[in-house]
Amino acid sequence: MMLRFTLHLFISVFTINYLVSDVQAEHLRNNDETWRLLDQTPEPASSNLIIEKQLEWLATEDASTFHMKNIDKFIGDEAIVVFHDRSESSLSAAEAALVSFDVRSSENCVVSVCGLMRNWYMRVSEQCWELKIAPKSSDPKVNGLIRGISAAYTAQRPVATKMYLKFDSINYIDGSVCEYEVMSAVKTNATQDAVVERL
Repeated sequence: MMLRFTLHLFISVFTINYLVSDVQAEHLRNNDETWRLLDQTPEPASSNLIIEKQLEWLATEDASTFHMKNIDKFIGDEAIVVFHDRSESSLSAAEAALVSFDVRSSENCVVSVCGLMRNWYMRVSEQCWELKIAPKSSDPKVNGLIRGISAAYTAQRPVATKMYLKFDSINYIDGSVCEYEVMSAVKTNATQDAVVERL
């Protein structure tokens, strides 16, 4: 009787130890498999490279007014539209201008005027203002048309190395992709004082 009990106890302990070892081994295998899969998983795709669409200004009959050369439609995270870049050697030290844009998109898509600012410890950061939301309208001519996105600059102000239009890639209401078309852009040369007032 004692022998049978001892044998039964031995078998039970052996079985428990085996099960524990098996669970531990399976856990290690799962961990190994997890790490193996992680090693095989490609790095997350980086953000789309943003194309800088430099506006080309075309002369008009009025010597102080310029219209943009047409640019193709694009998705919000594909491009920014640059309208002032201090690094351009052709810029005059006396340059001062007012710019205005009309942009068509779908309702609730957003366009902002942004600039790259360099602070006192030489770090460049983006600042945005003049945010406008594409309106909703039953009139197809008005629906999604953002009028009068405007900015002003001189060669010294604002303290931005580059100024541009930035476009949200996703409609913040329904999550759909936002496509944009710059319908028109006008640059008007102005006096330094007029621009400073606008700023």
